[in-house]
Parts: sequence; structure tokens; C-alpha cells
Amino acid sequence: MQAGALASALDRTLPTDHPVMRDYAPAAGFRRLAAELGTSAAALARRYALSLPIDTMVLGAKNPGSWPNASTPRRARCRQI
Repeated sequence: MQAGALASALDRTLPTDHPVMRDYAPAAGFRRLAAELGTSAAALARRYALSLPIDTMVLGAKNPGSWPNASTPRRARCRQI
């Protein structure tokens, strides 16, 4: 999510001055909160996004295998395209 900044871990090593790392480091508190709640940062981000009072939302993932754990109260209203 968000180029990996909200992922539990990055899938590659990047230099500290890389744009993704500049977003990833400040999100450490978010990842900690997700762990305390017993979920992944990506799942928590999806749950937050789906809780917003909007009509249309497009969520995506680099790795389609990350979607099976996308269980949320509104999952039935979501579809993969």
C-alpha cells in the first residue's frame, strides 16, 4: 500500500534517501499500531479506507496474493478487477 510505505515490510532493500523509505520510516508507528491490534499494516489501511463515507474507492496491490487477507466488514461489497 502506498508504494510499500504502509506494508509490514518492504520486499526490497532501498537506500535511506529513496522516496519510498522517506515514507516508510515515518509510518513505523502505524505498523506498530497494526501489530498491537493483531493485524497487518496493509489490512488496517484497507479497513480504514473502507470505513470512509464515500461511494467509490479503488484499492490495488502490487502482489495479488496480498488480497486474500483483505477481510473487512465490507468485503462483500468489494470486487477485484
